[in-house]
Amino acid sequence: MSKKVENKNNSCNSFIETLEEESIPLYFSLFYKIKKKTDIPIFFQVLVLFFIHFCFAFFIVDYSETTKCMPMFWIFYILILFFIICGFYFIYYMWRKHLTWFGDEFSIIRTKEKIDELKKSFITMYNGNSQISYFLIFGIVLIFFLYNLYPAIPNIAKVFILYFMIFPCAGLGGLGFRLAVTSCVFIYKFSKIGISNIRFNPIFPGNTVGIAKLARLMSSYATLYIIQNTLYLFPFVYFSLNANSFNPPVDLSSFSYRSVSFIILIFVFFLLPLYFVYPQIILRILIIREKERLQREIEDELRNSFYLPIEENIKYDKISYYSNVFIRIKNSPTMPIDFFSIFKFVGSLSFSILLIFSSTPGFLSNIIVILKNIIKIFSLK
Repeated sequence: MSKKVENKNNSCNSFIETLEEESIPLYFSLFYKIKKKTDIPIFFQVLVLFFIHFCFAFFIVDYSETTKCMPMFWIFYILILFFIICGFYFIYYMWRKHLTWFGDEFSIIRTKEKIDELKKSFITMYNGNSQISYFLIFGIVLIFFLYNLYPAIPNIAKVFILYFMIFPCAGLGGLGFRLAVTSCVFIYKFSKIGISNIRFNPIFPGNTVGIAKLARLMSSYATLYIIQNTLYLFPFVYFSLNANSFNPPVDLSSFSYRSVSFIILIFVFFLLPLYFVYPQIILRILIIREKERLQREIEDELRNSFYLPIEENIKYDKISYYSNVFIRIKNSPTMPIDFFSIFKFVGSLSFSILLIFSSTPGFLSNIIVILKNIIKIFSLK
């Protein structure tokens, strides 16, 4: 028996090691290659990279006298770098967390073929070529919107801020959005495995280790998406909060400002809650189906027990046993997610909404006006 367990563990470890190599995110692969060839830790490589970036920024700002037009430039610079580091770290953290989940998956999925299907979906999440497209599109879109919000600073400084600070920050927002979409595809593929190919907990299907972990994992993805969304909007929020401190002041009534407000409305009030709810609904459906299957099996056993040619007391014990199991399964939870995961998501979402409202005083009134106009259009029809 122990040999079987040992072989299974070795197979699982080998699978995860291979998966790790195949799914390394493109933006980390260079650091990994350097680490393998030179043994320089990734953390040290990142420090060197940001030190070079800081020296370049110091030269540009000093040469162009940017601080005269933008007095709080260095605060803005430090916050942008902080958000970029956090954005990369959270993606790295989720990648590692998802990798460890595959260890539990080995114990709950019956066939290797189904595991391989999920493996392909996971590799697409972190190592797909479309990452570059999302990074570029989101970076270019935010630069386009923010270009006219900038004060009249020298062109050399404007180019540096836009392409070496705003662009990677916005690009990370794009990577977060892509990760959100592909993780929903992953949970959809998981739902297509079928309950017959999943080893559920026979009494409490909602507490199956791999399922409960997957629910928390998807909740963490949703929380990460909020962080990436806030990261994408941070430059816009910063300029809104400090509009009057620039020389000349930032124009908050421009087309760019209103357009980004509309983007915020879509992402925060529609996509974010939907993205959190969708995976939990999928997992809940699987758990309900498994509970119904187990209840049907126990009902069959109860019926058969009534007609067993055995003593009445033995028959009673058997019926009582199956009845108790039936009730326990019926009363078992159907939502695999825990309270802390919900609290973490709601807290992050509340912070994001609070940040938006505090930076744009007229945002709520603009939303009300938009909704009133939509209602008028539909009422006319």
